[in-house]
Amino acid sequence: MRIAFHTWDPGLWSQKPNSAGGSQWIKALWAYLSSLGHEILWLGQHEPEGAKKIRHARQADIIILFWRWPMHSSYGERNRAQQKQCRIIDAAMLKRIPMLIHDQDHKMLEVEIASLRSAKNVILAAPELEPRPGFKCLMYPNPHKLYDPYVYRSPFTNRWDLIYIGNNYERWEQWLEYVVKPAKLGMSAVCYGNWLEPHPDRQSPEEVKEAAPGVSFPGRLSQHMIIEEYLKADCTVHMAKPSYCETGFVTMRWAEAASAGTLGFIPGEFKHVPEELKECIVQDGKDLFRKYGKMKEKYWLRLVELQQKWVRENMTAQNWVDLIEETARR
Repeated sequence: MRIAFHTWDPGLWSQKPNSAGGSQWIKALWAYLSSLGHEILWLGQHEPEGAKKIRHARQADIIILFWRWPMHSSYGERNRAQQKQCRIIDAAMLKRIPMLIHDQDHKMLEVEIASLRSAKNVILAAPELEPRPGFKCLMYPNPHKLYDPYVYRSPFTNRWDLIYIGNNYERWEQWLEYVVKPAKLGMSAVCYGNWLEPHPDRQSPEEVKEAAPGVSFPGRLSQHMIIEEYLKADCTVHMAKPSYCETGFVTMRWAEAASAGTLGFIPGEFKHVPEELKECIVQDGKDLFRKYGKMKEKYWLRLVELQQKWVRENMTAQNWVDLIEETARR
């Protein structure tokens, strides 16, 4: 098949650190699709290496879009990508080209969902444990090697007790609870991302530093360094904004932490947690601090092993192939 992609992820064409892991799994997915004989086409800006640039949606057998949404006017390139997305969808609707639309940031509005899920040539998907009506569950494919914790890891001897990798977007209250509070209680903590970069959409650097005097802020992290930094910490916490919690929206951080053999605690407000991972739930920052403090090495290793097993079974490229083939038959 000729599979066309449209998304906005600077990691596909830039080495600038952005503390996200999107381009890694996209590139890994492309490699897997190519190994099966499919041709990767590109409908976005800044043509990435390995994808053939095309001008018209009708040149594709199927189109995969990672949903973009209108943002503040200061995000000019992202808004242009969103506008192009709309044009691609219109063209694909006109020509009845099958489309797989992945709501990877949980940003689709109800009116948009209602319009698209009624189209016979469209499948909507999201990395949700309990998908919204009209959606199919499609987890991010893990592009990383799974480090055997019994061979590569030794808990309670690492540089950091607690690590968080991710930008300051819609997680402030959870961050205060699950990162700042354990740090104040005595856990060594580091936080990578844009936390100390001024922007009108988030708290000021002064407010961040005042809230978390015991947390280290090294700044943004290049994607190829994410696993290396996770390896320096015993645990992380899979923070999720409120809309993510409602449907059990699983981010790429679940795969990254498991791959590094770093224990990922799950906030208590996160719903639909798989039965085999419920021991990883923490109700608040004090609970995280207490559970970590009482943890023995054997128990830590068992929880990491359970998380790796879940990632290995659920966050696969083959799941994408199966849904792509289902979409193409529409």
